[in-house]
Amino acid sequence: MTPSFYEYVKRFENPEAQDPVSRFANKVAEDQSFPKHSKDFNQLSTYLESNPDYGKFLLTFDEVWSHYQYDFG
Repeated sequence: MTPSFYEYVKRFENPEAQDPVSRFANKVAEDQSFPKHSKDFNQLSTYLESNPDYGKFLLTFDEVWSHYQYDFG
C-alpha cells in the first residue's frame, strides 16, 4: 500500500537535524492543515505554494516528491 506523501515525509522528521529535508519534514509534521492523506502532486504543490511558511521549502518539496515517486510511483 502506497503511503500518503505526509506519511512518507514523516520518516525524515528530526527536530535536531538542520538539513533541508529534515527541516521540511519538521515543518510538515507541525502543520495541522497539511493535506495528510494526499498523494496528488498538484494538490500538495498548490497547498505549499499558497502557504508563505513553505516558501523556502519549495525546492526541497520537489526533491522529496521525486524520491517519493521513485519509491512508490
